[in-house]
Amino acid sequence: MCVLTACGPTAQTYQVSVINQSATPMTVVLTKDGPPMEQGWMPPEDVAMMRKAPADLTVNGIVVQPKTKVDQERSGKFDNGTHAMLRVYRGEQNMKQMLGVGPDSMNRRDLVLHPGQNTIVIDPSGNAEAR
Repeated sequence: MCVLTACGPTAQTYQVSVINQSATPMTVVLTKDGPPMEQGWMPPEDVAMMRKAPADLTVNGIVVQPKTKVDQERSGKFDNGTHAMLRVYRGEQNMKQMLGVGPDSMNRRDLVLHPGQNTIVIDPSGNAEAR
C-alpha cells in the first residue's frame, strides 16, 4: 500500500522573494508547520526548547531592510500535510524577541508557501501577502 501512496516525507524546494516596500525593517524566517524536524527549517520556539542543540544550530532569520528585496532558496523534506511557512516579524528581531511574538500578534504574519517560486510583498503599511 505504501508503494502506491508514496509514504514518508517528500523533498520540496522553495524559492522565496521578499520585497519590503515599507519604511520598517522586517525579519523573515523560513520554517514549517510539521515534521520532519530538520536544520534550516526550525522555528525559534523549537530551537529554544532543545536541551542539547548542535553548536551550528541557528534560527535562519534574515532582516529585509526597507525598500529592498531578498531572495532565498531552500530545500527540505515534508511529511504529508506539512507546509513550508514564511514568518514575517515587524522590525529587526533576534531569537529572544521572536519568542515573545505569537502567531496572533499584529507584529507577526505567517504565510503558507508553495513549492517553487513564491513572491511576498510587504506593503508600505507593513502588511505582508503572497502574490
